[in-house]
Amino acid sequence: IYMFIVGIIAINFLSYYVENGVTRKTYFFGNVLASLGLSITIPILSYLISLIEKIFFNRAIDFKVIEETLNEVVLDLDGHFLGDIVVSFVLAPYIDINTNAILSFSLFAINIFVFYIVGWLISAAFYRLGVIPGLIMIAVGIGFIAIKDTMLRLSMDTPIFKTYEILSVIPKGFAIPVLIVTILITFWIIYMLVKRAPVKM
Repeated sequence: IYMFIVGIIAINFLSYYVENGVTRKTYFFGNVLASLGLSITIPILSYLISLIEKIFFNRAIDFKVIEETLNEVVLDLDGHFLGDIVVSFVLAPYIDINTNAILSFSLFAINIFVFYIVGWLISAAFYRLGVIPGLIMIAVGIGFIAIKDTMLRLSMDTPIFKTYEILSVIPKGFAIPVLIVTILITFWIIYMLVKRAPVKM
Protein backbone atom coordinates (compact mmCIF):
# COMPACT_ATOMS: atom_id res chain seq x y z
CA ILE A 1 0.00 0.00 0.00
CA TYR A 2 2.94 2.32 0.77
CA MET A 3 4.39 1.82 -2.71
CA PHE A 4 0.94 2.22 -4.27
CA ILE A 5 0.64 5.66 -2.62
CA VAL A 6 4.17 6.62 -3.67
CA GLY A 7 3.24 5.67 -7.23
CA ILE A 8 0.13 7.86 -7.05
CA ILE A 9 2.11 10.96 -6.05
CA ALA A 10 4.83 10.31 -8.68
CA ILE A 11 2.90 12.23 -11.35
CA ASN A 12 2.99 15.39 -9.20
CA PHE A 13 6.71 15.78 -9.96
CA LEU A 14 6.14 16.00 -13.73
CA SER A 15 5.49 19.77 -13.68
CA TYR A 16 8.55 20.45 -11.56
CA TYR A 17 10.87 18.50 -13.85
CA VAL A 18 9.46 19.93 -17.09
CA GLU A 19 9.72 23.48 -15.70
CA ASN A 20 13.40 22.78 -15.05
CA GLY A 21 14.11 21.54 -18.57
CA VAL A 22 13.70 17.78 -18.06
CA THR A 23 11.82 16.14 -20.93
CA ARG A 24 8.79 13.96 -20.32
CA LYS A 25 10.70 11.00 -21.76
CA THR A 26 13.57 11.53 -19.33
CA TYR A 27 11.08 11.92 -16.47
CA PHE A 28 9.42 8.64 -17.45
CA PHE A 29 12.61 6.59 -17.68
CA GLY A 30 14.01 8.21 -14.53
CA ASN A 31 10.85 7.27 -12.65
CA VAL A 32 11.05 3.70 -13.96
CA LEU A 33 14.64 3.40 -12.70
CA ALA A 34 13.69 4.99 -9.37
CA SER A 35 10.82 2.51 -8.91
CA LEU A 36 13.12 -0.40 -9.71
CA GLY A 37 15.70 0.93 -7.25
CA LEU A 38 13.08 1.31 -4.51
CA SER A 39 11.70 -2.15 -5.18
CA ILE A 40 15.14 -3.70 -4.75
CA THR A 41 16.29 -1.54 -1.84
CA ILE A 42 13.20 -1.79 0.39
CA PRO A 43 13.28 -5.64 0.75
CA ILE A 44 17.00 -5.56 1.57
CA LEU A 45 16.61 -2.76 4.13
CA SER A 46 13.59 -4.50 5.66
CA TYR A 47 15.60 -7.69 6.10
CA LEU A 48 18.56 -5.83 7.63
CA ILE A 49 16.27 -4.00 10.06
CA SER A 50 14.65 -7.30 11.10
CA LEU A 51 18.12 -8.79 11.70
CA ILE A 52 19.11 -5.84 13.89
CA GLU A 53 15.83 -6.16 15.78
CA LYS A 54 16.51 -9.87 16.42
CA ILE A 55 20.01 -9.11 17.68
CA PHE A 56 18.98 -6.32 20.05
CA PHE A 57 15.62 -7.63 21.20
CA ASN A 58 16.43 -11.35 20.93
CA ARG A 59 13.14 -12.15 19.28
CA ALA A 60 12.81 -15.49 17.57
CA ILE A 61 9.77 -15.65 15.28
CA ASP A 62 8.65 -18.79 13.50
CA PHE A 63 8.24 -17.32 10.01
CA LYS A 64 7.33 -20.71 8.56
CA VAL A 65 4.04 -20.64 10.46
CA ILE A 66 3.39 -17.12 9.16
CA GLU A 67 4.12 -18.19 5.57
CA GLU A 68 1.67 -21.09 5.70
CA THR A 69 -0.99 -18.93 7.34
CA LEU A 70 -0.65 -16.13 4.78
CA ASN A 71 -0.75 -18.43 1.77
CA GLU A 72 -3.51 -20.74 3.01
CA VAL A 73 -5.87 -18.01 4.26
CA VAL A 74 -6.93 -17.52 0.62
CA LEU A 75 -8.80 -20.82 0.89
CA ASP A 76 -10.88 -19.48 3.78
CA LEU A 77 -12.24 -16.51 1.83
CA ASP A 78 -15.79 -16.66 0.49
CA GLY A 79 -14.94 -15.47 -3.03
CA HIS A 80 -16.70 -12.12 -2.66
CA PHE A 81 -15.51 -9.87 -5.51
CA LEU A 82 -14.75 -6.71 -3.51
CA GLY A 83 -13.36 -8.73 -0.59
CA ASP A 84 -10.89 -10.54 -2.86
CA ILE A 85 -9.76 -7.22 -4.36
CA VAL A 86 -9.13 -5.68 -0.94
CA VAL A 87 -7.37 -8.78 0.39
CA SER A 88 -5.16 -9.03 -2.71
CA PHE A 89 -3.85 -5.55 -1.81
CA VAL A 90 -2.87 -6.55 1.72
CA LEU A 91 -2.16 -10.27 1.28
CA ALA A 92 0.34 -10.57 -1.55
CA PRO A 93 1.97 -13.95 -2.30
CA TYR A 94 4.65 -14.66 0.31
CA ILE A 95 7.62 -16.99 0.78
CA ASP A 96 9.60 -17.44 3.99
CA ILE A 97 13.05 -15.88 3.66
CA ASN A 98 14.54 -18.87 5.50
CA THR A 99 13.13 -21.23 2.87
CA ASN A 100 14.49 -19.40 -0.17
CA ALA A 101 16.06 -15.97 0.40
CA ILE A 102 16.47 -15.03 -3.28
CA LEU A 103 12.90 -16.01 -4.18
CA SER A 104 11.58 -14.24 -1.09
CA PHE A 105 13.40 -11.00 -1.97
CA SER A 106 12.33 -11.28 -5.62
CA LEU A 107 8.70 -11.85 -4.71
CA PHE A 108 8.64 -8.91 -2.32
CA ALA A 109 10.31 -6.68 -4.93
CA ILE A 110 7.85 -7.70 -7.67
CA ASN A 111 4.85 -7.09 -5.42
CA ILE A 112 5.87 -3.57 -4.40
CA PHE A 113 7.08 -2.74 -7.92
CA VAL A 114 3.70 -3.62 -9.46
CA PHE A 115 1.83 -1.65 -6.78
CA TYR A 116 4.03 1.36 -7.55
CA ILE A 117 3.41 1.31 -11.29
CA VAL A 118 -0.33 0.71 -10.84
CA GLY A 119 -0.50 3.77 -8.56
CA TRP A 120 1.47 5.75 -11.14
CA LEU A 121 -0.84 4.52 -13.92
CA ILE A 122 -3.97 5.64 -12.08
CA SER A 123 -2.59 9.07 -11.15
CA ALA A 124 -1.30 9.63 -14.70
CA ALA A 125 -4.77 8.85 -16.09
CA PHE A 126 -6.43 11.34 -13.71
CA TYR A 127 -3.75 13.95 -14.50
CA ARG A 128 -3.87 13.58 -18.29
CA LEU A 129 -7.47 12.54 -19.04
CA GLY A 130 -9.65 13.66 -16.14
CA VAL A 131 -12.00 12.02 -13.68
CA ILE A 132 -14.03 9.54 -15.75
CA PRO A 133 -11.04 7.99 -17.59
CA GLY A 134 -9.19 8.02 -14.26
CA LEU A 135 -11.97 5.99 -12.65
CA ILE A 136 -11.85 3.56 -15.58
CA MET A 137 -8.09 3.26 -15.09
CA ILE A 138 -8.69 2.27 -11.45
CA ALA A 139 -10.56 -0.78 -12.79
CA VAL A 140 -7.69 -1.47 -15.22
CA GLY A 141 -5.20 -1.17 -12.34
CA ILE A 142 -7.22 -3.65 -10.27
CA GLY A 143 -7.11 -5.99 -13.26
CA PHE A 144 -3.32 -5.67 -13.45
CA ILE A 145 -3.00 -6.42 -9.72
CA ALA A 146 -5.27 -9.46 -10.16
CA ILE A 147 -3.06 -10.72 -12.98
CA LYS A 148 0.10 -10.10 -10.93
CA ASP A 149 -1.31 -11.89 -7.90
CA THR A 150 -2.64 -14.86 -9.87
CA MET A 151 0.47 -15.32 -12.03
CA LEU A 152 2.73 -15.32 -8.95
CA ARG A 153 0.45 -17.79 -7.17
CA LEU A 154 0.30 -20.02 -10.25
CA SER A 155 4.08 -20.06 -10.56
CA MET A 156 4.44 -21.02 -6.87
CA ASP A 157 1.52 -23.51 -6.73
CA THR A 158 -0.22 -21.58 -3.95
CA PRO A 159 -4.01 -21.07 -3.66
CA ILE A 160 -5.69 -18.52 -5.94
CA PHE A 161 -8.48 -16.12 -4.98
CA LYS A 162 -11.85 -17.44 -6.16
CA THR A 163 -12.59 -14.18 -7.99
CA TYR A 164 -9.44 -14.65 -10.10
CA GLU A 165 -9.88 -18.37 -10.82
CA ILE A 166 -10.64 -17.64 -14.49
CA LEU A 167 -6.95 -16.72 -14.88
CA SER A 168 -5.89 -20.17 -13.64
CA VAL A 169 -6.44 -21.56 -17.17
CA ILE A 170 -3.05 -20.07 -18.05
CA PRO A 171 -0.41 -22.82 -17.91
CA LYS A 172 2.09 -22.55 -15.07
CA GLY A 173 4.98 -22.18 -17.54
CA PHE A 174 3.40 -19.06 -19.03
CA ALA A 175 2.70 -17.36 -15.68
CA ILE A 176 5.92 -15.32 -15.46
CA PRO A 177 5.92 -14.32 -19.17
CA VAL A 178 2.29 -13.13 -18.78
CA LEU A 179 3.34 -11.13 -15.71
CA ILE A 180 6.23 -9.52 -17.61
CA VAL A 181 3.97 -8.64 -20.56
CA THR A 182 1.43 -7.12 -18.15
CA ILE A 183 4.14 -4.93 -16.59
CA LEU A 184 5.35 -3.84 -20.05
CA ILE A 185 1.78 -2.97 -21.11
CA THR A 186 1.36 -0.92 -17.93
CA PHE A 187 4.56 1.00 -18.70
CA TRP A 188 3.44 1.58 -22.29
CA ILE A 189 0.10 3.03 -21.14
CA ILE A 190 1.85 5.27 -18.61
CA TYR A 191 4.28 6.48 -21.27
CA MET A 192 1.43 7.29 -23.65
CA LEU A 193 -0.30 9.26 -20.88
CA VAL A 194 2.84 11.13 -19.80
CA LYS A 195 4.14 11.83 -23.30
CA ARG A 196 1.54 14.49 -24.06
CA ALA A 197 0.46 15.42 -20.55
CA PRO A 198 0.00 19.18 -20.08
CA VAL A 199 2.18 20.82 -17.47
CA LYS A 200 -0.04 22.16 -14.70
CA MET A 201 1.42 25.19 -12.97
